[in-house]
Amino acid sequence: MKETYMRIGIIFIIFITLIQCCSSQERCLEEIKNKNTHIIVNKCTNIGTFSIGVFHNNSWIGLSYNYPYPWKGTFLAIRVNDKIYSTSPYIKDSESMDPYVKISPTRINNSAILTSWKLPEEIYVEELIRSIEKGTIIEIRIRNDAVEPRDVSARLTLDVKIHMNDGGILFINSMNRSTEIEMNKSEIDFDYWEIMAGNLSITGYFERIPDRFVVANWRKTAHKSSWEYKIDTNNEISSDCSVILLYGPESIHANEDMNIKFIYKLSTCFDNIRNNGESDVDCGGPCSRKCPIGDTCYSTNDCESGLICENNICVTTDIVRKYRSQITIFATLFLTSFIIMIIWWMRSRINREKAEKLKEKRIEEETEKKEIEKVKPMNEAQTSEFDEGAIRKEIERLDSEWEKLMEEWKEMEANEMEK
Repeated sequence: MKETYMRIGIIFIIFITLIQCCSSQERCLEEIKNKNTHIIVNKCTNIGTFSIGVFHNNSWIGLSYNYPYPWKGTFLAIRVNDKIYSTSPYIKDSESMDPYVKISPTRINNSAILTSWKLPEEIYVEELIRSIEKGTIIEIRIRNDAVEPRDVSARLTLDVKIHMNDGGILFINSMNRSTEIEMNKSEIDFDYWEIMAGNLSITGYFERIPDRFVVANWRKTAHKSSWEYKIDTNNEISSDCSVILLYGPESIHANEDMNIKFIYKLSTCFDNIRNNGESDVDCGGPCSRKCPIGDTCYSTNDCESGLICENNICVTTDIVRKYRSQITIFATLFLTSFIIMIIWWMRSRINREKAEKLKEKRIEEETEKKEIEKVKPMNEAQTSEFDEGAIRKEIERLDSEWEKLMEEWKEMEANEMEK
């Protein structure tokens, strides 16, 4: 019986301890959870370390390791001159930023969590993790409150985990990589990258291009690494993956800022659905995978190497040249035909106007002729009648004068004979 009571007591103590641990853990968390994103930030130890989750296919899935709890492997580190401060113990020779917290992790309108620190060198550091659809915007602001300039660098480390997958394959433009990689600023000719695991992927967008971009195996070497982490190209990232963004060193004068902005979100580039700005199914737009020939595109950047976007279709340059040549020929023929048609139409119109004028003239002439023919018999009759009367009168006048002359002649002959 005593053993039974002892077992019950031990179980009760364990139960109470678990409850206290859970409640203590909850008290040490600041979080926001809306329809888009779940952000959890630690506010007791390793203050500012965090984890991120999103709502996808009717369930919450993690985009970083240890979700739904903060993880000291996802953290921020600041270097001022030669002194390193970190929110995590996973940077060698660094000092914890916990003693220098100015604003403990605080929710802002259920859309962001703000944390800030004031370092001994009078450097003010602000970390703002903002919720967006299917992800977050991570903003780091560093201000120099000292009189003298400070050389400042920042390192943001993300321990990637996509739902149940702790690693993945890195996609940059049309390149994919399964081992560690690093790039300097001069080599970064892209503004986003993608890590795929299963049928899900995470996309990171650079609002400011980092001075170094590293993708490493967390478990092997990125864990407890130095500030300047050196990669090993033999290390796989498909089993355990982390992303390191390094900015600086940058000389910041008094009251000047150094600002970093980075977008980290779930991508849908492997779900066999055209969505979230993809130019075609799982390619183009926000996806690192480029679209093959014949797929829809918004710009040439959406198409595979060697292709260009013409009329929203990915095509080869040879096809485009041929297509453009055909268009040129077609346009020339069309323009020539159009000009010929215009000339033909104008000539037809002129000829039609001439024909109409000739027709009107002929009608006028025929009408005038008919009028003349109607008036002519009347004129002829009047002329004939007028001539006969005049002749008759003239004859009568002449006869009368002749008779008078004859009478005068006879009188003259009679007078002479009397003489």
